[in-house]
Amino acid sequence: MRILSLLLVLMLAFTFACAPKIIEGRKIDSAKVKQLVAGTTSVNKVVELLGAPSKTENLPDGDVLYVYTYLTEDPHWWTVDDIHGQRLEITLHKGLVKDYKFTQTEKAAILRQ
Repeated sequence: MRILSLLLVLMLAFTFACAPKIIEGRKIDSAKVKQLVAGTTSVNKVVELLGAPSKTENLPDGDVLYVYTYLTEDPHWWTVDDIHGQRLEITLHKGLVKDYKFTQTEKAAILRQ
C-alpha cells in the first residue's frame, strides 16, 4: 500500500510539472478576430470582443496600436520546452479599425543545461 501511494504521488508530481503554464495574456479567439472589419469595427466593439489590450501605443501619424499577446510554455522533462504564442496587432484610426495582423507561433525553447 505504501508503494502504491508513493507511485501515485510521483505520478501526480510529473503530471503537474508537465502541465502547460501561461506566461502572458489570455488566449485570443480566432473566431472573434474574424469579426473585426476594417473601417467598420469601433474601438468599443474591439474591447467588447477581446477585452483590454496587453499594450497600447500612440503612433506618430495619430493612429493607435492595440497589441494583444498570449504565451504559454509546454514543459517536457525529457526534452526542450515548447513555447506557443499568439499576437494580434490592431491599428485604429479615428476610433475605427484600420487594419490588423494576427499571428500564431510555435517554437522550441533553449535546451536546459
